Amino acid sequence: MANASPKQKPGVIVSISIIVILLIFIISQFVSETKMSLREPNAIMQEWLDQDDAELLKSIKSEIRTHVAKLQARGDQFYGYAVLPGVPYEVTSLIVIFNRESDLDPEKGNETFYRYAVDEWANYEHEVFANSNKLIASRNSVFNELLEKIDPYDFSADDFEVAHVDKLHGTILKAMDELRLDGLFDNDAFLVMWISDSGHEIMGKSVKRLNSESVYKLLRKSLASNSITGISTTLVEQMPERVPFALRRNNLKHDIRVR
Repeated sequence: MANASPKQKPGVIVSISIIVILLIFIISQFVSETKMSLREPNAIMQEWLDQDDAELLKSIKSEIRTHVAKLQARGDQFYGYAVLPGVPYEVTSLIVIFNRESDLDPEKGNETFYRYAVDEWANYEHEVFANSNKLIASRNSVFNELLEKIDPYDFSADDFEVAHVDKLHGTILKAMDELRLDGLFDNDAFLVMWISDSGHEIMGKSVKRLNSESVYKLLRKSLASNSITGISTTLVEQMPERVPFALRRNNLKHDIRVR
């Protein structure tokens, strides 16, 4: 009679199971990374743009809170508070401009233009967003790395640039709105995101979202006569013509591929 095969020891079975599990995990990771490397650069960019930026939102809110507290502590009772995100198609750093009743010319204080046109305001604060500006620089760096992988003559690069700026603008606006709802600002304070010498839509959006209906109606009436440049929900002023990303990246001259 043939001898019966010896029973496998429990320890050996456990070891084999662990090895099998590790192999499955390693293979799955390899497959996942391979799929990622094979994905279209456009899809990777879009996925990144679609993610909420909770870290930047929290930072902006914290730094505005700190700044407003400092203003209040030193007796600067402002009626207007603006966050400036830079030029229309790029956000590199944020600054604050605020205005007090005492900053207004007594002879012009009741004029809508001088009261609400941020370019006429007196107090520029460049050191408010130390941490947020670092985060924005980091976001721009990631964006540029992803953009480099996209076909330089693919016009979707232009669309992604707009989407990236829109996302940053949206995060700033959300931060200001949440602070307003939290009661950080006086009910009659004028709040706005401002881009000088432009008719960027974020200005009109912020005026509508961050202010009382009475202030918004007042500004709409003024806008109808174009007495305040830029604050417009209908973009009275046209955006400047843009040069495709490929031409900017290669320092080439403007050519017929401009949209």
